Amino acid sequence: MQSIQNITLEWAVLHTADSCADSPRLADAALALDDDVRSYFEDHIRACLRSSQTRLGKFAVADGAVAAACDRLIAEGPACFLDVSHALAWWLQKQVERLDGSTADLAICAFVDVDTGARYAALLKLDPMRVYLRRGDGQVIFEQILVLPDAAHGLATWALVRAYQEEARYDLLYRASAEDGFWTSAFLECEEVASPRQMTRLVLSETGKWLDAQGGQVSQEVASNLTQAVREAAQKSWLDLEELAERAIPNSVMRDDYIGRILDKGLTETRFEPDRDWAERQTRKTTYVLDDGVTISGPSDVIDDIVQILPKTEDGKTRIVIESKRFHEK
Repeated sequence: MQSIQNITLEWAVLHTADSCADSPRLADAALALDDDVRSYFEDHIRACLRSSQTRLGKFAVADGAVAAACDRLIAEGPACFLDVSHALAWWLQKQVERLDGSTADLAICAFVDVDTGARYAALLKLDPMRVYLRRGDGQVIFEQILVLPDAAHGLATWALVRAYQEEARYDLLYRASAEDGFWTSAFLECEEVASPRQMTRLVLSETGKWLDAQGGQVSQEVASNLTQAVREAAQKSWLDLEELAERAIPNSVMRDDYIGRILDKGLTETRFEPDRDWAERQTRKTTYVLDDGVTISGPSDVIDDIVQILPKTEDGKTRIVIESKRFHEK
C-alpha cells in the first residue's frame, strides 16, 4: 500500500459518534464529490500514505467489525457503501460511549489505486481545529469557531485498509494519537506488526552492537564479512538472516548467539522483505533548505522518521512537522 502513487476518490461520507447520545449522528447520503470535496479527502489520503508515523496492523480476527465491514466495502462496491458506513459509525459509537464528553467525526471513504484498479477503505478521524474570526469595524471582536483539519495540518488518527488476506503480513496502515487509545485495539481490533523498515533497521543496528559486544573474539575478517553481508542483503528482495550468518560466521556457537541476540531484540521473522529504499538511503545525508538560510539536515533515515513534509498551503507555504523527544538549543 505504501507504494501507491495515484489515487482517485470513489465515495465519502461523514458520521459523528457522541458519548452523550444514545446513537451516532448518521448522514443519510454520501457527500457530493465536487472538486473541492474530492481534493480535500484525496489530499488527506495521500498525506497518510506518505506519513513517516505510519504503523502496520494485522486484524486479530477476520470477522471483526472493521475487518468485515471494510472487506465488504472493498468487495461489493458502491451498492453497500452507505450501509457499511452506518455499521462502522455504530461500532465507533460503542467505543466513544465509554469516554466522558467525547465526540468523533469519522469520514469513511472508498478510494482506488489508479495504476492497479484495487479498491481500499479509508477511515479518517477528523478532529476539529479551533480558529478565530476577526469581526467588527470599530471594536475588534475575535470569534472562535471549529473547523475540520486540512491536509496541511495532517490527521492524528486514521486507518487505510486493504482487502483481507489471512496470509498477508498486514491488513492496514494506521496511526493513532495518544488521546485515542481506543482506536487500535478496541475500534480497529488489530495488532501492530513490524514494518520492513523496522526489521531492516533492527538487523543492521543489532549486528553492529553484537560485533562490539564480542570484543576480540571475532576476527576482523569475520566482522567485515558479516557487516558487508548484512548491508548487501538489506538491499535485495529478501533478507535471510540464517543464510547470511551461515556464510559469514564459521563458528556455529557464535552464529547461534548472533541470531539469538537479534531475535531477542524483537525480530519476528528470520527471512523477510527488507526496506531497500531505506537501506540505500541510510548512508546518505538529507538537507532541506528553508527561508533565510535555515536548514534541516541529518542522516536520511533519521530525517525520514522525524520530519514530515505536508502538502503546500494555498499561499504556497510548505508546512514541516518535526517530532523528537530530544530538543534543545545549541
